[in-house]
Amino acid sequence: MTLSYRVFGLVLLALLASPVSAQETVDYQMPPQAIADIADAAPTPGIVVDPTKTWLLVLERQSLSSIGELAQPELRLAGLRIQPATNARSRRRVAAHVELVAIADGSTRSVTGLPSGAQIDDASFSPDGSLAAFSLTTAAGMELWILDVASG
Repeated sequence: MTLSYRVFGLVLLALLASPVSAQETVDYQMPPQAIADIADAAPTPGIVVDPTKTWLLVLERQSLSSIGELAQPELRLAGLRIQPATNARSRRRVAAHVELVAIADGSTRSVTGLPSGAQIDDASFSPDGSLAAFSLTTAAGMELWILDVASG
């Protein structure tokens, strides 16, 4: 046993006597432009087909959330993350722009009347396809919006 204590003491002494070196400082580095372009590319838009298969509702989503959005306080409940200011789910992929596309000929029609900075989510059509509903999150909370498909 005496030998093992001596070996342990010598190893400990060698560790304490050796010079301590700090980690090398590395500045922030950007990836090559091709990789940055992939990370910043717009995601595939969300598509909702109306029940009559006449229209597509195309939801163009944001590529990445801003740091300001990610820094917002949130409540966690049963696996959900909820923003207390708006009562909406946090860290979700919302759409900023919506347009209608006719399936027959591919013609597009932009949806007008939306506020700037709109956060659109949860879109669906009525059973006859004449109306579409979606949630729109503002600073004051969530709103339910109804879209008349015929007029946009």
